[in-house]
Amino acid sequence: RAIYPELRPTAPEHLEMHLGVDLDLPGVGVRLSGTIDVWEGGTRTLFDLKTRARRPDAREHAASVQMQVYDLLLRRAAGLEPALWRHGVVVKAKVPRALVYESPPADYEAALLERLRRAAVAIRDRALVPAMPTWPTSMACSPDYCGYWDDCQFGGRSAATSSNPPTWSSCPTRKIPRRSRM
Repeated sequence: RAIYPELRPTAPEHLEMHLGVDLDLPGVGVRLSGTIDVWEGGTRTLFDLKTRARRPDAREHAASVQMQVYDLLLRRAAGLEPALWRHGVVVKAKVPRALVYESPPADYEAALLERLRRAAVAIRDRALVPAMPTWPTSMACSPDYCGYWDDCQFGGRSAATSSNPPTWSSCPTRKIPRRSRM
């Protein structure tokens, strides 16, 4: 706090606020949960703290899915209405520095709920897609970082059962147009 006073919350009402809510989305139910770093009740500010290797673009803050989820959790699980989203970011460089990004909450709810619904349907139907086009060299597509590694036909299961596992170029989902995947 003494090093970066600009990142100090002005009037924290809750620190590490754990929230969860059950969402009944068309065709699937979802349990959404998260831990909000700071809720400043007096100013109705949702405050998230981050460290980054590089300076983030201000547009990343305004379009943050994490802030959308936290906003939704505050409204649905706690009955609180954020008036401001604030990201406090420590950029880890030769000379570290603190940045603060602020914006009013975005109009996000319909798009976020549809995104959550599609993800839940894909998980329920076990429509697991390789993590990135760089598979299998991507860290995300590995037993250390993917929670579906053992179930994925392009990850652990194929590697364990085949001497010639499929490659990204042979992945059928790569050839399916994006709109048809769900």
